[in-house]
Amino acid sequence: MNIPKYRVLWTWDLGSNWDISIGNKINGCSGKNFRREAFLNDYKRMVDYASAHHFNGIVIWGALRAHNNGLNQFKELVKYGREKGVRIMPGISAFSYGGVFYDPSTTASLGIDRKFGTHKYSLNTWLNEHPEYMSVDENGKPYPFGPMNVLACPSRPENLQWFKEALGWL
Repeated sequence: MNIPKYRVLWTWDLGSNWDISIGNKINGCSGKNFRREAFLNDYKRMVDYASAHHFNGIVIWGALRAHNNGLNQFKELVKYGREKGVRIMPGISAFSYGGVFYDPSTTASLGIDRKFGTHKYSLNTWLNEHPEYMSVDENGKPYPFGPMNVLACPSRPENLQWFKEALGWL
């Protein structure tokens, strides 16, 4: 029997409900993820499941978040995953979905001010500091990508350099 080398689960932190005691109260990417309070418990259970069923990785979109001590939660989960032989891989995007470190802060130009903290390697923080690097539509306005996200222009070398630096940090 041929077993694939990579056996990976693909998840969103806000949609993985292994600890039902906290319920499913989420605002998704638009604000505080109340599921984050159960993040470690949820994902340690998922790591146990993955290990028992011969999965060797879990991709987690939203693995690094600005609220609920997200960085320390992620570090603890990575350590736990290593102990169980399951690699934890954050879902990341170069030009959208928050980059490497998701924080739902957006630019003032979009008329939204929801700050849960900022991080140097959050795409929203980067573009808030450098609005000239955003993707724009034919009218020169930020390209619409939903109420809590902005897009980085893929043709700007500054964005690619920032993303490479963010990956190095990760």
